[in-house]
Amino acid sequence: KMTGNALAAAPMVMFVPVVTAALLLLTYGLWSVVSVYLFSVGDIKSVANPSLPGGVAREVQFDDTQRYAFLYHLFGLFWIGAFLRAVAQMIIGFIGVSWYFAPQEDGKRKPQPRLTLKMVCAVMYHHLGSAALGAFLIALVQFIRAVFEYYVRQSEKYQNNPVIKLTVCCVRCCLWCVECCLRFINKMAYIFIGLTGKPFVTAACTGISYVGTNALRVGTLLVL
Repeated sequence: KMTGNALAAAPMVMFVPVVTAALLLLTYGLWSVVSVYLFSVGDIKSVANPSLPGGVAREVQFDDTQRYAFLYHLFGLFWIGAFLRAVAQMIIGFIGVSWYFAPQEDGKRKPQPRLTLKMVCAVMYHHLGSAALGAFLIALVQFIRAVFEYYVRQSEKYQNNPVIKLTVCCVRCCLWCVECCLRFINKMAYIFIGLTGKPFVTAACTGISYVGTNALRVGTLLVL
């Protein structure tokens, strides 16, 4: 009921996920085009391959500079994607906070015209740094996971070793848990930024403190 009332007060918030999805698709498209150009700058060399009719194959080889450029490009994809999602979360969170704590008259909240536009401007003018910092943490973990998966695939000859399998599963689980925890902390930080106007680190600490002192209540609300 409260969510429905909030949406009725700011119906334009429904366009925030749509615009975010469009920007993400545009980002992925541009990233793919640049990736094609990056992969095309390698040197084409002939290598022996007995399985082919001529016994010779051609492959593209890259130097260290080109590899580092692609890693930088990959991290940029993770960071920009996480940043766009963070901005969307902040806008939606700010709208919810502003509506919920709006002044009341006769038991009813005062209408707030152009609430979505106001919150978009507030995020863009004052809190892009907080969104970028939270997105950087998420992107860093995602980048580490991607690099780890790359090296796992490169070492397939060790996959039959049960110790290696157990180690890989444990590392995957730990990285996934770290990313989930960071996403939760970021979500709480964005909400408390809307409540207090404090920067990311201070808001995140306040959110963690709130969750710690109200663990049972927060856990019940998350389950329900």
